[in-house]
Amino acid sequence: MRIASLAALSALLMACDDTRRVPSGPVNPRPTTRDAGARDDARASDAAAVSPDANALEDAAIAPRFDAQIADTAVPQVDASASPDAAVATARYYGSVFVSQTAYTAVAVTSLTAGFSEPLSPSPCTPLVFGACTAYRCPASQPATPPPAEAGLVTARISGQSFSTAFSAATGYYQPQTVMQRVWTGGERIDFAASGGRIPAFAHALTAPSLLTLSQPALPPPQDSYLIVRGSDLAVRWTGAGSGEAVITMGGSGGPSGSTSVTCVFPSNAGAGTVPSAAIGALPSDGTRYSFTLSSRAYDQIRAGDADVFVQAYANATTPQGDNASRIARLGP
Repeated sequence: MRIASLAALSALLMACDDTRRVPSGPVNPRPTTRDAGARDDARASDAAAVSPDANALEDAAIAPRFDAQIADTAVPQVDASASPDAAVATARYYGSVFVSQTAYTAVAVTSLTAGFSEPLSPSPCTPLVFGACTAYRCPASQPATPPPAEAGLVTARISGQSFSTAFSAATGYYQPQTVMQRVWTGGERIDFAASGGRIPAFAHALTAPSLLTLSQPALPPPQDSYLIVRGSDLAVRWTGAGSGEAVITMGGSGGPSGSTSVTCVFPSNAGAGTVPSAAIGALPSDGTRYSFTLSSRAYDQIRAGDADVFVQAYANATTPQGDNASRIARLGP
C-alpha cells in the first residue's frame, strides 16, 4: 500500500485506533482510556505525533535517565494470570504502559504511551464470553471519566531505541512518543520504567511479540471495507507465529444502542483461531462503524504500590501484500 499523504496515514491510524489506546478501567470494552466520545478529538494529536522530526529521540539524552530509573527501582509483583481485556480492579489505581508498532507497506510507526487513573467500578459494560472470544457491550451513555494519575517520566528501550513520555497536567494525558520506523521483529527484550509520582516508581521487562502475517481471510484493498458475515464462524490464520498472543478484534460503535466490541485471544504459535458465529452475532446491526484487526501482543500485570499496571507491547499484523491487516468493516447476512 502506498501512503500518498499524512492525511491518509492519519485515517489508517484512526481505523486501527481501538486496539492502540490505553485501558482505563477494570473492564475496557474497546480496550482504551480515551475511547469515550469526548476524547475522540485527541486522535488528531495522536496522528500529528507521527512526525519523525518532532518525535525522534536521541538515545544519548534519554539513556542516562532510563538507566538511573532501572537501577533505583525495585521490581514489582507480577500477576501473569491477569488480562488487559477484562481486568479486575484490585487496587486504588489502574493503568497501562505500552509500546505499539504499526507497519504499512511504505512506513512503520512505533510509539510509547501511558495512562493511569482510578478504575471505572462498577464497569458500565457487560462482558459476554464465547470460548476464546469475549464481546463487551457498553451503553451509549458513559459515566464520567475518573481523574487521571501520573507515574512521572515513563521510558522504554528496545533494540537500542529509547522512548520517553511525560504526563501533561494540562491535558491529563501522556503524549505518545513516536518514531517512524520498525523497532522489533519478535523475541527482543523491552525494558520499561517509570520514575514515580502518584503511582510509585516501577520497572519491568517484556519479550516483544512476534510480527504476524494474516493469511486468512483475504482482506480487500485498504480503501475498501471488509464484509463480516453474520451466522457463520470466521476462521482466521496467520504466519510468523512465535512469542506472545494473536488477538482478533472486531468493533462496532456509534449506534443508538451504544458500542460493542469482540476480542478473541489465541496463542501466537497456534497459527489459527476461529471467531464463533455467536460472538459475531453480538455485534449490533445498527452500528455506524465497524472494524476488523489482527494483531500480536505481550503483557504482564504488575503491582506498583496501590496501582495495578498493565505493561504491554502490541503490533498490528500485515497482509501478504505488506499492508496493515486492519480494515473498516461492515456486517452482512
